[in-house]
Amino acid sequence: MGGNTARRPLVTEHGGKTLVLAALVGRVPGAGTTKGHDALELMAADAAQGTKAWSVEIPLAEGHYSVEEGQSEVVGRSGRVVVVMGHGQLFGVDLDSRRKVWSAPGDFQEGAVVAGGTVVGLRLDEDGTDRRVVGLDPATGEERWSESGVAAERLSAAGPKTVVASGYVVDEGDGALLLDAASGKEVRRFPGDSATGGTCRYDGVSTTVCTHADQVAAFDAATGRERWALPDEAGTRTAPEVTLVREGLVYGTTAENGPVVVDAATGEDVETRPGIAPYVSDGYVGIALAEEDNAVTAYRTAG
Repeated sequence: MGGNTARRPLVTEHGGKTLVLAALVGRVPGAGTTKGHDALELMAADAAQGTKAWSVEIPLAEGHYSVEEGQSEVVGRSGRVVVVMGHGQLFGVDLDSRRKVWSAPGDFQEGAVVAGGTVVGLRLDEDGTDRRVVGLDPATGEERWSESGVAAERLSAAGPKTVVASGYVVDEGDGALLLDAASGKEVRRFPGDSATGGTCRYDGVSTTVCTHADQVAAFDAATGRERWALPDEAGTRTAPEVTLVREGLVYGTTAENGPVVVDAATGEDVETRPGIAPYVSDGYVGIALAEEDNAVTAYRTAG
């Protein structure tokens, strides 16, 4: 039994090769008096050859918290260490030795990120109720900082050096904090009605786009300053249902007018009839749902 194989892999360069890294959780059967156990497998495929290059198997401890059975994820890379998650446990794997070099103490919620040269995750309290944002050294797994100002429900990468933690903010109520990933210092605090109460995605340029309910808002990735929000105050524009944020563009669809492409920095419409609202794109091919039957379909894209 494997994890969610649709989870996005990590494509990275190492040793003169382009590697595609993916993780899954499986069951290792027992034998004789030895019990079976769950294991996290990090697999590397050679992108040029289309073949398996190597794999690393990490036994998983029993009784750890997990959002969903079989949960697995390649969190990111810092230097020669790749950070992976399985059943709420975080590990560091050295690309040179292809061995596990650290395991972080405690249980973590899905959604850890690597930003600002730091592994940032949501570690659960002992009773499994509140989640504290912590920063770990990617080389050793040791804790660098811990943020007690928010009982976080969600963590998102806001940019190359910042993260957004959403949940219950101390002395504020529901809201979110923009944090410097390297130090854990608060950059900006958002109110409860901000779009940052939902899901945030970095556009790869300079903007963080957040969605919550029927709202979309964009913020400067470094300062947290709001750049635009939809629906607008005049009520003349609606918020799209965002499917993808990539390279300065926001892709989505509206109930009245269908697919649309919006400029991530300004909020202005770039294309009003793009034809599709892709969920994944490399700039040449977009993966979207066909209108006729919602089948997953690949389309050529203009950018």
